[in-house]
Amino acid sequence: MNKKLKNILIGNPLADSELGNEKFNVLWGIPVFASDAISSVSYAGEEILLVLIPVLGALSYRYFLPIVGAIIGLLLILVFCFLCVTPFIVAISASFSNERTLLRNGYSFLPQSPTTAAYEMLFSTSQIFDSYKVSLFITIVGTALSMVVTAMMAYPISVKKLKYRGQISFFAYFTMLFNGGLVPTYMLISKYLGMRNNIWVLILPVLVNPWNLFLLRNFFSAIPAELHESARIDGANDVRILWQIILPVSLPAIATVSLFYGVAYWNS
Repeated sequence: MNKKLKNILIGNPLADSELGNEKFNVLWGIPVFASDAISSVSYAGEEILLVLIPVLGALSYRYFLPIVGAIIGLLLILVFCFLCVTPFIVAISASFSNERTLLRNGYSFLPQSPTTAAYEMLFSTSQIFDSYKVSLFITIVGTALSMVVTAMMAYPISVKKLKYRGQISFFAYFTMLFNGGLVPTYMLISKYLGMRNNIWVLILPVLVNPWNLFLLRNFFSAIPAELHESARIDGANDVRILWQIILPVSLPAIATVSLFYGVAYWNS
């Protein structure tokens, strides 16, 4: 076998210095000299083996490894998804299992002594439907009212010309650091505000969240002041500027804050 070709195929670092100006062909990134290939006909088996090894290596590196990587990534994603879904599967299986069997054998992916007693007891009264009505009312109405009040408070403190804007912001920020505690809050709501056994007690005391307020204020502050000034030149007041100019260009922030409020009300 020719020494030049052999040095190139086995990766000899001195191969480059031996190439000279001789012309060669490139097959998938592997240099193969025409003159050397012709002169090594007698060693055809050895030549084919030495050529196929780097060619197959190049093919595996270029084509097979990305496929293997994609398969491994897909398997990891499937395992992660299975771990996320496992609690729901176990909960559904437990709901169809017999209570005594469940206490004796523990949880499993398949129902043990299948029964629908839990669902029969659940739907025997309207309690579940009444609970969902309350949850939906609190989430929808509470989110809407919170967004209205939060936007109406966030816009003024985002305007630099507002007097005492720093004091108003500190008034809201102070509630993030300190609160009255459980007992004073209960006394305020039940005794002084008269909202005992009232559904509005789940909305009004938490109507404005300071974190969401400052988040919306920062977004309003990033809006160019030229929009405010141009609308004011055209005769628009602050209310019209807020509802017709600021809010339409703040839809991403409004959607984000609405999601925060909605999740908070639903979890309450």
